[in-house]
Amino acid sequence: MGSLNDFISQETSVNRLRYVATYEGYAPDGAAVLEEAATDNTNRSVANVRNIFTKLGGNLGTTGCVEFMFRRMGVFRLKPEGIDQDELELDLIDHGFYEMGEGNGENGETQIVVRCAFEEFGNLQKALEERRTRHSARIGRAGVCLHKSRGSAGRSGHPGHWQTNASR
Repeated sequence: MGSLNDFISQETSVNRLRYVATYEGYAPDGAAVLEEAATDNTNRSVANVRNIFTKLGGNLGTTGCVEFMFRRMGVFRLKPEGIDQDELELDLIDHGFYEMGEGNGENGETQIVVRCAFEEFGNLQKALEERRTRHSARIGRAGVCLHKSRGSAGRSGHPGHWQTNASR
């Protein structure tokens, strides 16, 4: 599985995309926002992103202001029918599995959400395909230090707290 930069370099001749720019900031209530954009003109992109932040009541931050709160991860969404979650977890643990929980799809349907480290995305996808599991996959970033747990910073184990915005 190649990186976003590899994809961009392959598409350069067609779309003239040359850069992957990362923008950081805060939403109106102080929620951290990390946006990755493929562009051929970083000056125009930063102006557009700043305009969107301003119109929606947030503010664009400086480089590094929120990136430390996110981790690049692979995300797989599985249909739960006929899947034993404990068995699935044991099968995938040798293929880069990181965590699993339940979530809802775009239409409100229940899904099993499986996450892995970005580097293990291909291994986990291959393992799921070998199991003939129906799934959708994407690469995104998950929030990792969003609250304190038992006096120390920790990742939220509740699926409702996962940050699942993917780079597009």
